[in-house]
Amino acid sequence: MSPLQRWLFMAVFILSADAALVAIGCDSANCTCHQVTHAYQSRCWWASTGSFRVCSFKSANEAEQVARHCEKLRSELADLYSFETDKQKWQPRCEVFLHSSKRKYGAIVGRAAMETLGSSLVTPETGSIKSRRIDLRTDVAGYLQKVLPHELTHILIADHFREGAPPLWYDEGLALLADPPSKLALHGDDLRNGLERGIAYSLEDLLAAKQYPPAERVSVFYGQCASLAHFLTEHRGSVKVHAFARRAQEVVANLALKETYGIRGVAELELMWLDNVNSHPNGNAARHSLH
Repeated sequence: MSPLQRWLFMAVFILSADAALVAIGCDSANCTCHQVTHAYQSRCWWASTGSFRVCSFKSANEAEQVARHCEKLRSELADLYSFETDKQKWQPRCEVFLHSSKRKYGAIVGRAAMETLGSSLVTPETGSIKSRRIDLRTDVAGYLQKVLPHELTHILIADHFREGAPPLWYDEGLALLADPPSKLALHGDDLRNGLERGIAYSLEDLLAAKQYPPAERVSVFYGQCASLAHFLTEHRGSVKVHAFARRAQEVVANLALKETYGIRGVAELELMWLDNVNSHPNGNAARHSLH
């Protein structure tokens, strides 16, 4: 989505001055939040942990459960993708807003993104982070497993690319790998369909893409992003993928590939990737184990 669309996701919440805070000890061995503080402000129940501030318009319990889950998931994703610096608390915290219907969600994110199930935003795009935000539809069954990992991966990636927006294929590719297996399987079908119809992107165009494609090519675009991210991650691990994505912003992709992977250029990478796709007719992007 474009920076303009992402700005549409921001809403202004006027918080009341009197908020009662209650500290609660973390009772889970897997929880990294240490404590949760609660507040009721402007018709919203808030639960705050070390790195998150969750707003529920339904109940304090929902806010607390999601906040604890966010802390645990953030730690899992940081380990999974080798984001070592994300062991420290986020300041400012990432605000997570829970919307009980498509209509309420759409009123915040705007018409352009109303068909999505979740959205994420880090501002500004460069320099010191002023805000982190995720909006989620809670009327989607299993939204904590189906939607949150994808959006939280976007936040983690944005945290590590402060010189500008991360490469689109990389940002979407890693986020898609956090999706459930059923959704990844559909992306695999879209990829194969796009390749058969001849509407898939060349890797040269995919690596250089800075904007989302037109509607008729969105599905194959997502399928390619997921497949390429999976292939590179399996090839040499997440750390190399981060290094390649960053280096490709500084120099041409051919040089970045040679320096990072010892691959002679995009043409060679495309042959390797397509061979891998053809060798796995049932799909080659497997979701990592997230809870």
